Amino acid sequence: PSFDAAELVWGTLAVASDGTLYVVGMDDPGTIYVARSFDARSSVAPPTFELNTVGLGGTITTGGPNPAGLCGQLWIGVDRSGGPRDGWLYVLASVVTATDPLDVMFARSTDGGVTWSAPVRVNDDSPPGRAWQWFGTMSVAPNGRIDAVWNDSRLTGDSTKTALFYSSSFDGGGTWSANEQASAVWASTIGYPNQSKIGDYYHMISDNTGADLAWAATFNGGQDVYYTRITPPTASVIGSAPRQARGLTAEPNPFHESIAIRFEVPGAGARVRLDVFDASGRRVATLADGFLAGGWRAASWDGREASGREAAPGLYFCRCQAGDRASSVRMLRIR
Repeated sequence: PSFDAAELVWGTLAVASDGTLYVVGMDDPGTIYVARSFDARSSVAPPTFELNTVGLGGTITTGGPNPAGLCGQLWIGVDRSGGPRDGWLYVLASVVTATDPLDVMFARSTDGGVTWSAPVRVNDDSPPGRAWQWFGTMSVAPNGRIDAVWNDSRLTGDSTKTALFYSSSFDGGGTWSANEQASAVWASTIGYPNQSKIGDYYHMISDNTGADLAWAATFNGGQDVYYTRITPPTASVIGSAPRQARGLTAEPNPFHESIAIRFEVPGAGARVRLDVFDASGRRVATLADGFLAGGWRAASWDGREASGREAAPGLYFCRCQAGDRASSVRMLRIR
């Protein structure tokens, strides 16, 4: 049926490679719709829309950790990769479910929004974990990768003390990567009662190597807007060019029994991977793998491989990947 897309609230829009416009939103009773227009590019007549429903296993809401605002809006994205999934539609939001106060739920359509898959839960904490996963945000990269972020209270059990979490999908939302913490814990109540909310949504844009996120948090004792570059999980490779080198030292060098490594984590923190490789590029040890708060951090390598076997004397490389910033240092082990 024809439909006025202006009747939908709390949603976003996306444009497919062929110019088709899609708008996702919710009506007053709480039903989620996707409106589709084939003639939105026309300059001589108002666009017309067709309407279909999409189920996410719940509805978006207000309150909780954001008492005077939404707990996140509805996001729609479209695959524009030119590959086999070109034109697939994706919808994601933080919604109230039967098991949790809020879960990040996802659905996809392979036929232009006419029919939709069953909803998929993106956050991987054990249900019912009673955690709040709010401000669910999605964007789609030109190569078709789907990125998702949200605020998550699983670490604290307190809805007002959350950390940013991240997950991605490389197969059209069929499977999602293990959830990763992408920020330190922060409190959403800082700034009350001047404004009893942190906002209503974040905004993210993806490219083929990562995602740029504009988001709000309270790390500096007030409500501030932050920028974070998020990269999907990838294996470290010796010789890959870093976007921007960060501090990394290894002493004493050469070393015999052990070597102390210091490295810098940017900003409010980042996902860090600290690996040791031999001269052939084979990874022999992983010294850190996970989220670390910003600032200088320390690790050490005792000259042993991950198997526990003592590494042979020779040339090694320590590589630190902190967010999208990487650096490496040579280390020489002597007898």
